[in-house]
Amino acid sequence: MKKKNFVSLSVALAFLSLGISGLLLYIGKKPKPVETIHVIFGLTFLGFAIFHIMNNWGSITGYLRDARTGKIKTEFTVSLVGCVVFLLGAGFMLPPFEPISEAGKALFRGERGERARRIQFEIISTNEDSGGAPITIILQKNRAVDLPVVAAWVEDSTHQFVENIFVPAKVATPEEEDIREAIAEGEIEFNDLDPKLLPAWSAKAKSPASNFANATPFESFLVNSKTKATGVYSVFVEVSNNGKTELYEALIQPNGGSAFKLKSSNGTFLDRALVELN
Repeated sequence: MKKKNFVSLSVALAFLSLGISGLLLYIGKKPKPVETIHVIFGLTFLGFAIFHIMNNWGSITGYLRDARTGKIKTEFTVSLVGCVVFLLGAGFMLPPFEPISEAGKALFRGERGERARRIQFEIISTNEDSGGAPITIILQKNRAVDLPVVAAWVEDSTHQFVENIFVPAKVATPEEEDIREAIAEGEIEFNDLDPKLLPAWSAKAKSPASNFANATPFESFLVNSKTKATGVYSVFVEVSNNGKTELYEALIQPNGGSAFKLKSSNGTFLDRALVELN
């Protein structure tokens, strides 16, 4: 077996694998196996490239300078300048490199958008060990809302606090400016809930303790819970997003049916918000 042939073929196959996995990463296909393949073949390509350079060092040095004049060849100058331009352009996201990068992100978002049209609700249960009547809150968020912080609670007919229906223990914080990309790639930090994010709830709640161990779901969700409230009472939902808050309210009446709409005077964060009595 010829050493040069083996190294050259290995470099070619590693480069092909890098290209395929790189294309998958570009369009947003970033499961762990693809990333692992890209890294492994990247290291493999680097290793064989070093051997390839060593085996062909004489030929490579011949590309640098003219054997007769000793001057640096034009080919080397053009290659070096092109490499520097690509590195600086891609590193500083200059045109036309930025549009090329954004095109891959847009393609991935479009694919996610098609899936998002089929709305699925995450199901959450709270107050399972407490007594009271079953109650369900259904929240369908607006697609423009990325990382909401939600609290839901009950007040009696005199607007005295009764209990929490849904209060998360954590708040999701993205590790990069592009929130949707951070969510897609799992680059999210989770910190303890700051009650100041939900001023209406924190002003009313006698019990600031959370009853849901995680952060508010990123997508639409419903809460199956229990309430000790009887007769006429109100259900409130406060939503915080990007420094703004909205308050939704539903007046629950014994003879008003089994479904009540949560309303807000200027609400845009939720496309649909309902309270159902089971």
